[in-house]
Amino acid sequence: MKLTRLTVREYAESLAIAFILAMVIRHYGVELFRIPTSSMQPTLHGSRVHGDRIMVNKFRFDLQPPQQWDIVVFKIDENRIHYFRDNEHPDLGEPGPLPNQIRVRPNGLIDYDASARYVNYVKRLVGLPGQTVELRNGNVFIDGSISRKSGAVLDALMVPVTNDDLLEEENMTLADRWARTGSVSFEENAATLRAAGSAEMAALQYRERILDWVESDPQTSLTRRQRGLLNVVGDLRIAFRFRHLSGDGTLLARLSDDGNEYAASIPLGPAGVARLLRNGEEVARQGFGATDAHRLEFSKVDARLTVKIDGLTLLEHDLECPTKVTAEGARSRPPTELSKAGVAVEAADVAVEDVRLCRDIYYTSTRHTPTFGVDEPFTLGADEYYMLGDNSPNSFDSRQWGVVKESHLIGKAFFVLWPIPRWQLIR
Repeated sequence: MKLTRLTVREYAESLAIAFILAMVIRHYGVELFRIPTSSMQPTLHGSRVHGDRIMVNKFRFDLQPPQQWDIVVFKIDENRIHYFRDNEHPDLGEPGPLPNQIRVRPNGLIDYDASARYVNYVKRLVGLPGQTVELRNGNVFIDGSISRKSGAVLDALMVPVTNDDLLEEENMTLADRWARTGSVSFEENAATLRAAGSAEMAALQYRERILDWVESDPQTSLTRRQRGLLNVVGDLRIAFRFRHLSGDGTLLARLSDDGNEYAASIPLGPAGVARLLRNGEEVARQGFGATDAHRLEFSKVDARLTVKIDGLTLLEHDLECPTKVTAEGARSRPPTELSKAGVAVEAADVAVEDVRLCRDIYYTSTRHTPTFGVDEPFTLGADEYYMLGDNSPNSFDSRQWGVVKESHLIGKAFFVLWPIPRWQLIR
């Protein structure tokens, strides 16, 4: 094709229009951001070179106010970050340039005689304007009550501890992670528990301590030297598919934490009563009979027990909220109080597969010197938000540097665009 002055001009105009539209979309609509650190793992993978590229909706908050548990990109004064890192926590990195005569406000904002220099951060929004936030025992309390997650948010925040995919990555099998009691046989990542006609229970129990540790890029890990201070996590979910083989007995999914034992008791047979047990005492019941294959999910999260069969809630019971104590980490907890998870069968034979164990985020108070909202109530102003990282032991967030003003919110993260194998909606 012969290029004329007219066609060159048309091409130039098209490129100019495309560039202008791209800039307008970037400024007012959707923008890409790279995740440089591990503070949001495992939800978002961070690395200085290979971090997730996420898409951020910059006009979402013009249509709908930010919601609790949204993942938000915001800007924060770089000098404020330097102040809290270098003055409060000099072990976290190289000192940065700080203006003279910094004045720190009670909400973490700083005043100084210089222009602010902003950097972009991404965290999960936990506290909304006007709310009183407090972190204790790994949980979030809002206005004095535990903040319970539900639905897709709860599913998104559960951190995998072990499942078939992780076992394959670690070149392990179910038998490597789960100890057995009684008559239990393994075949790859499935197990058969046999207790029909026997007075002995057949059981599996997870072997390892369940800690609030997330494997992450060592170049971006701020607290890897303090790994020995990790907390034992008691908010757990165990899920598996089971198939009733023989015997009219009982299937038990079991969780324990701080010396308390919790169990979902499922009758195996055409009719019976499913029960929720706390330390052997019934706290909830529902008629049910398991005669075929089902998927069972049992969780103790945010002081709530939940049993689901094939994705539908069968039983639920709210526990008393944890008492106000300061977490001391895994090292100070007696072995009898470590969290546990297991599966057991009484007077029946059951085949079990696709065993998944997850834990909730434990919002720790054992990193650095906590300042805002840790074991003490912290009230947000009318235009202030409280942000936390999903990788709580390795996140520099509102616990250390305080609030984010509404005017500094950029948008809501909604999609991982790159790398391609991680394409997914963000929740």
